[in-house]
Parts: sequence; C-alpha cells; structure tokens
Amino acid sequence: MRIEIINSEGDEITNLSLESNPFTLGQIIHLEINNRDKRYWVVEEVRKSFLVDKIESYVRVDYQLNGKRNESVSISVEVSEIKTI
Repeated sequence: MRIEIINSEGDEITNLSLESNPFTLGQIIHLEINNRDKRYWVVEEVRKSFLVDKIESYVRVDYQLNGKRNESVSISVEVSEIKTI
C-alpha cells in the first residue's frame, strides 16, 4: 500500500510503499531523507521529528469489463513538525 506523509497544509513530505500502516495517532516519527544524487532525484532532504495528528485511509476498487478486479489502498498520515531546541 502507498503511505503518504503530509503536513497540515496537505503538502507531501514523502511517500512510502509498505505492506501495512505502522503509524498511530500521537506517535512521534523521526524522519530522515537523504538525497545521494541531486542530479537524478529532486527529493528534498529532511531531518526532522513529526507528531502524527491524523490518519486517513483511501480504498479504490475498479471492476473492469474483462472480468478483472483491481484494488488500491492508500494511507494519508498528517503530521506536524516538532520543534527541537
């Protein structure tokens, strides 16, 4: 499933592909994102701590004409930055 970590304005901080959602409300996430090749990746580096404020799940099921069924599950984890001194 796709898990996106967003701030309270809805801007994506990062996204992950995991088997299940490991996060819970009120949990502190220490997030470190390193960009080893800035010529290839346009990813902002992050080294911050965040508090999980809200978790929402999105489920999509598509029934297709050829008899196939596709499911996708996304989790949106809204966080607020914890200011460290």
